[in-house]
Amino acid sequence: MAWGKQTQVAGRIGKGAYGGVWQATVLDSRSEVVVKVVFPDPDLDPEESAKTYPSEEKLSSFRREIEVMSITGHHPNITAILGITSDSRVLVLEEAMIDLHQMIKSQKRSLSLAVARRWSREL
Repeated sequence: MAWGKQTQVAGRIGKGAYGGVWQATVLDSRSEVVVKVVFPDPDLDPEESAKTYPSEEKLSSFRREIEVMSITGHHPNITAILGITSDSRVLVLEEAMIDLHQMIKSQKRSLSLAVARRWSREL
């Protein structure tokens, strides 16, 4: 599942505790993908990477996420891993149709137990 394809990164679409998410295009197929990267990345965050290096804790957490996603395998409600760089600092995923964080935020009240149960069953 090593990633060796050329991608063109468009812009950041999200940021998490230990990484950032960018929209990208695979150049040979012109398919849209999502690239998740451990912070800071010298290519995507040159100013930030000059100040700091990702902690071993961030790298370890990111690698655990990759392991869990790999174990899950193909599931219609989970974005598929398309590739991982050899240093496990970049994860390439299929483009998600819906942003779960935005779905949760769009709820008028806090997420109801019934909705959480339904979403959990779908996984």
